[in-house]
Amino acid sequence: MERRTDGPAQRAGARAGFSLTIGRLLPGARWLLAAALVTQVPATAQTASALPIRAAVPALGLAAPARPAPLLLAPAGPGPSQEAQEPPPPQQQPKKKGKKAKDGKDAKDGGAVTTPSDGAELARLMRNLRHEGQAQQALDTMKDAPKEQRSDARVLGQRLLAMLDLRRLDEAQAFVDQMPKPQDPIALALELGLLRVALLRGADDALRARVAALAAERPDNADVQGLQLRLALLDDDVEAAQALLAAMRLAELGAWEAQELSVDIALARTREMVQDDELVEQALPLLEPLVTTAGHRGDLVAAYAQGLMRWQRTEQAETLLGEALAREDVTDRADLQLARADLLRTSDRLAEAVALYDEVLASHPDQAEALLGLARCKARHRDEESQALELLQRCLELHPEQVDALLVRAEIHEDQGDLPAAEADLRAVLAVRPNHLKACWRLSRVLARQGQSAEVDALVARYEARKAQLAARATPPAPTTPPAR
Repeated sequence: MERRTDGPAQRAGARAGFSLTIGRLLPGARWLLAAALVTQVPATAQTASALPIRAAVPALGLAAPARPAPLLLAPAGPGPSQEAQEPPPPQQQPKKKGKKAKDGKDAKDGGAVTTPSDGAELARLMRNLRHEGQAQQALDTMKDAPKEQRSDARVLGQRLLAMLDLRRLDEAQAFVDQMPKPQDPIALALELGLLRVALLRGADDALRARVAALAAERPDNADVQGLQLRLALLDDDVEAAQALLAAMRLAELGAWEAQELSVDIALARTREMVQDDELVEQALPLLEPLVTTAGHRGDLVAAYAQGLMRWQRTEQAETLLGEALAREDVTDRADLQLARADLLRTSDRLAEAVALYDEVLASHPDQAEALLGLARCKARHRDEESQALELLQRCLELHPEQVDALLVRAEIHEDQGDLPAAEADLRAVLAVRPNHLKACWRLSRVLARQGQSAEVDALVARYEARKAQLAARATPPAPTTPPAR
């Protein structure tokens, strides 16, 4: 997973390959999205596999842009290998001496403005940079602005959204916690950022109602549509998320954001599949192409590595995680550390696993997955099961709907012979996620051991139906003609 240093033609070919990956991920109108992205790649640089999509572009009513779009695969902040290839961000470009634009701002080639004149202009610049995949440049642009511009609510909103784009979730939450209560009417960008942070903790009725209201008020706003998509994924409604992405206005959304949302959809589609021995082989092909093109997403690499572990490809998973952790631009580093700790735990290298879980908890004491992993290590020893239960209790106090913690606690209760307690935890999982694969299976087993056969058949049927539904996600239906616009 080394930093890409290949030339423009190779990068353009990779972009075409990514368009094909999105096409495979999106049933229904997925060809519309793939075609729109392929039009952003120069024809001379496309791979042969992209040509069928480009050939379909005229029939879909899409036209290639007059100039190449920003790199799909560029990380949020320029790395050492890119600094020599790409122009400096707008605020760093040298000013031309002498002639000024009529409005008093610096004139550049084509009349571009180098310095935003007010908060609204700075917010627009930051939004454009974000949609081109340059969230770090958006933050850097804000740093050099006057204080009155930096405190503008629209700029604060773009700052928060840029943090979320960079997946600096703890930083975004801390920023919200120390922010004064916004004045009404709240700037759209700021409200979108606050809602996205709130989604990290779940979605209550008030949040859902506000998202629905925003969608009705601004049906064509790409950021609002992205919020709707993330809410659908939170509800495990992958099909609705796919439909939302296919219907988005790609010119406003941007190729980078399309890639990020496609990764989110792929992760949602495979979340349970990578944990099941029978389904993991179908899940890996959905993740592998994205790991190649979006290797900066630590949560994606971690999920793929988890699948490789389940498929008994431990050495490949360990190499993949090591390469990802060595990248300077990788996001979600804690996810990678936790995946490596899980690998050590499942390989019976418990001392190393415990040390890595402790390392994560030292910087993130409330990290649910680290508490869960450490509890699993403790549960491996009979004399430490009480410590495991204490860790799980702490995890559930912080994250009441952490289904994996409930599942592990149910397993400990079952091993200890406390079947009613195991049943209670498994029913709590199904109350949050009614079709959870493991919870259905384990509850049927616990009820059978208690002689409660009446409900077992229904649970087994629900289990089989859920498994079939997940398997279907790995085989998208044939592409259909997109609706006319």
